[in-house]
Amino acid sequence: MNELIFFSTFLLVLVMALFAFRLGRNYVFAFMATVGTLAFFISPMVISLFGFAFALMELFYAALFFTTDLIAEHYGKRDAHSLVWLAVVVSVVIGVITSISVVLTPHEVDFIQPHIKAILEIAPRVLLAAFVMFIVEQHFDIWLFHKIKQKTQGKKLWLRNICSTSTTQLMDVLVFYPVAFYGIYSNLIELMIAAFVFKVLLALLDTPFIYLSRKFKPKELIKE
Repeated sequence: MNELIFFSTFLLVLVMALFAFRLGRNYVFAFMATVGTLAFFISPMVISLFGFAFALMELFYAALFFTTDLIAEHYGKRDAHSLVWLAVVVSVVIGVITSISVVLTPHEVDFIQPHIKAILEIAPRVLLAAFVMFIVEQHFDIWLFHKIKQKTQGKKLWLRNICSTSTTQLMDVLVFYPVAFYGIYSNLIELMIAAFVFKVLLALLDTPFIYLSRKFKPKELIKE
């Protein structure tokens, strides 16, 4: 059941990203902020996929990489970089405000604060590693995406989408996972292997949606 729900959710998120893209650039930025918010709260969660441990945040990070590739393809590197920094700023704001909120003394009827504290016990370490790697990976992803685009003279969209995403995801697995999860999960190696395999699979799954984006261009791009 996890597998069906996971991949259905991923496809739904891709459809939502395309819908936001169809409405225009600002809607894509709003979508990115929303996904970044969700990624903050589910970052510590690990689920079972085909019997392997898998960090649920990867679903949302895959969506973030798809969104930056979408913007990079149709709007250019400058807007793609702006999108990356938006996600970082949103995560920082959420982290700061959430951390302050748990310092407040809750009313006796409150039952939410203990759960928020449980998230924050692991989230700062995970998010600190995620911030650094996300910035590095996303900028590298955008650079490689455009480098391949130049080399192929704008052709082979599938190649730049899969190669740029898969390469950055390998970086993520080799660097981010040991920093974020060492000492937290005993099956770290299994988590890393499963993460890379599913990351590549998600990159393959989102490739048709990159092609579909050419059919869903917003009016602001059609006029150009």
